[in-house]
Amino acid sequence: MTDPATRDRLAADERAQFAQQGWTLLRGLLAADRVAALRDEVLGVLAGRNMADSFLAQTGEYLAGGAIDAWVNSARLRALAADVLGGPSRVYMPFSAVKGPGQGAFTFHQDNNYTRLRGPACNCWLALVPMRVANGALRLVDGSHRDGTWEAQSSAACPGHREVVRTPQTWTDVAMEPGDVCLFDRLTVHGSGPNTTAAPRVAYAVQFHHDDTEWLDAEAGAWRLLRTHPRYPAGPVAALSRLAGRGE
Repeated sequence: MTDPATRDRLAADERAQFAQQGWTLLRGLLAADRVAALRDEVLGVLAGRNMADSFLAQTGEYLAGGAIDAWVNSARLRALAADVLGGPSRVYMPFSAVKGPGQGAFTFHQDNNYTRLRGPACNCWLALVPMRVANGALRLVDGSHRDGTWEAQSSAACPGHREVVRTPQTWTDVAMEPGDVCLFDRLTVHGSGPNTTAAPRVAYAVQFHHDDTEWLDAEAGAWRLLRTHPRYPAGPVAALSRLAGRGE
């Protein structure tokens, strides 16, 4: 099977935008003829895990040999992450990002508000339907990655998740077409608006880390090298579990 990603390097202007703003938009990174299969498989995984109606349904589980497997383990996608992270990189965690009809806004946070990483890491957030303000497009706070890890707390609006204590007053709503990827730094503050439409907002995220990046094992009070001590399983599963769950 051919690689579903259309390229493996950023253009100079995309790399400059990522450095300055903490994010950049990669148009048509998933080949157009692969969008429908990946979208349908993501929704199928959620249904199989009893998650079809859960808020911002997130799961990292996927089956071997399918469209999700091809995307998560795309050599071109990994090379693109290595390009922006400055060297050899690997998957940190993949997960679905589906917001059902009528579901509300997702509070502003950084990926680093969950597990603390030390070293370069990024999120490749793939749109599988058109993303607009009306259906809960990504909201990104330009330049926020330059301020390090912001103070965060448990989110009252999104139980089980985190939110930054200092609520941003300005942000960019990122309009995307199916197959576009928003590539953003792990420290970039982001969230999403409510889905006011009658259809699910379907996206899929693959996070990457540089080979030298570490994670803070809070229970042990020690830093672990992700390359040798992965925080989460990133490979396919033999069968989907039936219990609902959520990503990081």
